[in-house]
Amino acid sequence: MPGPRHREGLVFRPDWENVVTPVVDFAERLPDVDSGRIALLGISMGGILAPRAAAFEHRLAALVAVDGLYDLGETSVRNIPGPGRRRSGCCARRPPRNSTPRSRRSWRRTRSPAGRSTTACTFKGQPEQLFDHLTCPRTLMVFTAEEGAGAHCHPGAMRLTQARIYDWLDETLAAGA
Repeated sequence: MPGPRHREGLVFRPDWENVVTPVVDFAERLPDVDSGRIALLGISMGGILAPRAAAFEHRLAALVAVDGLYDLGETSVRNIPGPGRRRSGCCARRPPRNSTPRSRRSWRRTRSPAGRSTTACTFKGQPEQLFDHLTCPRTLMVFTAEEGAGAHCHPGAMRLTQARIYDWLDETLAAGA
């Protein structure tokens, strides 16, 4: 994830519709693509970017936001200690002073409030908020820890998650045909 930022100087862009629209343009020109059945899948950070893109790109027939986010700002600052804030168990202590610059960057990626170690506790309730604010036909799929989906983006239940998503896409895209 941080490689393009550090090696190529690329920056994050929240206006994902400007990324998705040219992809849809290209897909529509492909001979085997049914332009009336193009779906967009967003996972994790894509769970906030894909819904935003779909709000602007009206040629999409369906959208899937796995662990979709409603408010990235709220999610990012929830576990940052500060005045009146309680320290969460998700934050870690700083890296040792004798660490290399690369290991310090890695530590910041994996231990920062927006990093991998905090995602399980910072995304709680966000998919439901996103669902509640959608104004189109929608379905909320809930995956449980008992099914192996207790962590962010359900890595222990990928086959189950994908099977349910593809079943939903089959039904949704067939209904729209």
